[in-house]
Amino acid sequence: LKGIGYTVFDSRRGPEPFGFEVLGVLHHYLGPGGDLIIARLTGDAIVRTGVISGMSGSPAYVDGKLLGAVGYRFGEFTAEPIAGITPIELMMTSTGGTSTSKTRKQSESSTPFGRAIPLRTPLWVGGMNAHVAAAFADLLQARGYGPVVPTGGMVTSSSDPVFAEPGERLYASGPIAGVLVDGPTNMAGIGTVTWVSGDRFLAFGHPFLDTGASTMLVRNAQILTTVASQSGSWKMGQPTTFVGRLTDDRTPAIAGVMGVEPEMVPVDIF
Repeated sequence: LKGIGYTVFDSRRGPEPFGFEVLGVLHHYLGPGGDLIIARLTGDAIVRTGVISGMSGSPAYVDGKLLGAVGYRFGEFTAEPIAGITPIELMMTSTGGTSTSKTRKQSESSTPFGRAIPLRTPLWVGGMNAHVAAAFADLLQARGYGPVVPTGGMVTSSSDPVFAEPGERLYASGPIAGVLVDGPTNMAGIGTVTWVSGDRFLAFGHPFLDTGASTMLVRNAQILTTVASQSGSWKMGQPTTFVGRLTDDRTPAIAGVMGVEPEMVPVDIF
């Protein structure tokens, strides 16, 4: 079974295609009934970068039908771009709002390519001294996040029209930022949108914080470039305009609604 997926390597070029070939299925990897599709990604860009941190949620289609989202990789130094695709049916049913319990922990199934692990979520940090950000980097990486990219401050709009994203709307294969801290100090995780219907959206193809129900702030995002690395390529991105909030942060996906402001907890930093 072969198909085509889309992701943004650079916002100046917009979504670009990559190919994939299904190799098999890991049954019940994401919990009872939670299968994970194993696929080999293809295409010039993917051959150069491998499976990319930040492409979590990139939609994968077979014959024009949405199969699921790229969300997993196998090992850190694999010779081939082997990815795990989370089925769209699982993403939709797990975020339907009927469950209030925390998502199930993944099993420890392995394959000839190694164990499937969620793609790391690149973290953008603004308004924080680079030395302070670096002090948290190892702790965050140990929990599956990173790299941590310190920068100057929040970008709420762009004076460069080639980087303009579609305002307060998300789109499938486009970038998304889950905001952990918003204000003079900022921290956000960068990923990819899988599916949009009306004001509802799905993204990531794996959990972010794995909190179950969520009210996290969501912003649009820009991808400045994709950094190729043998130890794990990643998208260099930054949050931009307000989009909405999450409703779910579960094992197969994060989900949310556009146009709805989240409840925030005010914090003063001295």
